[in-house]
Amino acid sequence: MANRMRVLILAVVALAMACSSDEPLPFDCTPGQHRSGSGCVDCASGTYSDHENAERCEPHTVCQSGAYVVAPGSDVSDLQCEACAEGTWDDDADPGTACVPWTACAPGEVVSAEGSATGNRTCAACVDGFSTVENATSCTPWRVCAANEYVSIPGTATVDHTCGPVLRQSVISVDSANEVRTGETFSYRFDYVCASDTGECQGAEVVDLLSREVVLVSTTPAAPSADVTVTPDYAGTGRTQVRFGLGDLVAGESGSVEIAVRFPNSSTPSGTTATNVGEATNLGTAPGTVDSESISVTAVAEPQIVLEPQLTSFPTSLDVPLTYWLRLMVGDASGSLRLHELGNVTADLAPGTVFNGAMPPADCQPGCVGTTPATVTWSNPCPMPLDPGAVCHVMANLTFPSATFPSGANVTNSFTASGTPLGLSPQVLDTAHISHPVTTFEPAPDGHVEMVLEGDPPAIHQALTYELTVGNRGNVPLDHLVVIATLPTAVNLTSVTAGQYYGLGAFAVGEGVRISYEKNTAPGVFSLWGASSAPSTDMTLVTPPPGLGAGEYVTRVRWEYGHASPGMFSLRPPTLSAVVMNPSNDGWPVSPGKEVSACAALSAVFTADFTSVNANDCEDFVVAPSP
Repeated sequence: MANRMRVLILAVVALAMACSSDEPLPFDCTPGQHRSGSGCVDCASGTYSDHENAERCEPHTVCQSGAYVVAPGSDVSDLQCEACAEGTWDDDADPGTACVPWTACAPGEVVSAEGSATGNRTCAACVDGFSTVENATSCTPWRVCAANEYVSIPGTATVDHTCGPVLRQSVISVDSANEVRTGETFSYRFDYVCASDTGECQGAEVVDLLSREVVLVSTTPAAPSADVTVTPDYAGTGRTQVRFGLGDLVAGESGSVEIAVRFPNSSTPSGTTATNVGEATNLGTAPGTVDSESISVTAVAEPQIVLEPQLTSFPTSLDVPLTYWLRLMVGDASGSLRLHELGNVTADLAPGTVFNGAMPPADCQPGCVGTTPATVTWSNPCPMPLDPGAVCHVMANLTFPSATFPSGANVTNSFTASGTPLGLSPQVLDTAHISHPVTTFEPAPDGHVEMVLEGDPPAIHQALTYELTVGNRGNVPLDHLVVIATLPTAVNLTSVTAGQYYGLGAFAVGEGVRISYEKNTAPGVFSLWGASSAPSTDMTLVTPPPGLGAGEYVTRVRWEYGHASPGMFSLRPPTLSAVVMNPSNDGWPVSPGKEVSACAALSAVFTADFTSVNANDCEDFVVAPSP
């Protein structure tokens, strides 16, 4: 207890002594202050202390160029700087403002010096080249055109040169798939330009060696001329060469030429391709030869075959032989195919029909003649091939017995033809039917003549042809059959044909069809001109006929025939060919717009009761303007 009191007394004494001493008492300065001899002092502006009892306040950091203030300083913290991010720079040396992006070099420029934190990016314009993106590191050189090209559109700082061929080929009058129907004209067009570096293209030419698949129609400029030459079967290749001489061209001079061609109709299989390449001489940047791009055109064709049965006599009587004329026709419109092979032609006959024979003979002849076959077949009855416009004829003679068919009954016979068009597989070409009533026989004599002008109306000095269809459409034979054609004075006759006939007897021994003429100086008098050897043999007589003198002209032509059976008709019609005259044969003026008329008259006799038979037809046309 005594010891404790002693310690307490000593402590009190010590405290008393301290309080009476001159030494200052200890103290604590907070962050944002610094110690001073008499106490704590706040940090001045622009300085800071970040811990207690700091001896001094530190100055705020100064941001260097290329940096900016991200956090301002205070009395307790330093100012914070951050370097400009990539792609930005300190544009004003003021750390209190943000860094700005480098300048973007536009298309057409190139980066000449890349930017930094303290410097901007610099740009320079492209020279002898181009750029298409921002901040390009280099300019792309303009393309160098090939030897067969030229700079069609000069490049800029942002666009490359456009090179075009010195000889550009295109094709005209084909569809979007470069297809065209056979027989239709299409054209190769060549656009050319002189691209010489020397300032002139001397002796320039465009040459085209056409493919074998096409034939030449025309050229533009037209050939032949001093500048255009056409060489068929060039160097024995079977191909046609067309050469256009362009002469001497100045640099940049341009033009075009055209070659019209076609795929031959009928003989070109569908799908045939013609590939064409033109050749230019001395049009490039240097003398020499360059080729155009190639172009391929494909031919389109399909069978245009029609099977058409007709009766050649009316009315159709029971127990009387009737002739069916079956025509297999190959169409001659563009895109037609030749009939390469003809297979079978088949007739399906009405039950009970008597087959009397045919021309050409059916396969079953002669054994089937006089029988009632259900089907009659002809194997390849016509010479092949058949081109567009050609006709294969089959005549079948049938009888409908009254013991089988009641009067007024309707009968139907059907026909089918098969064959192989050019380039295609064998197929059924066409099927046709013909229906008609059959009635009890009553004589019905009927002659027929029809006059038709072939083609379009002609102009003055142009040729024309009249075609006459002649036949016995009755159900009884005709004798003393005569056809007389009357010619207009506005035409001058050049030739006459006899025609070819079915069901016709000869006019006389050794004379199939006799032809005579009437002249202007002897009206009503017919002078013999000539005769065919047989009704089935055609022949042509050319003017002038014997006995036609100076100042005389043919006014009428007469054909005289033998016995004409029912159904007789002209397989190949007789024709009159002539030329339009000005003035006319009788001295009157002929001008475009004049109406011209020609007529044909038929006379015959049904000998059994001496009935006269007559028929007439005329054909008019208006003279066309001169082309």
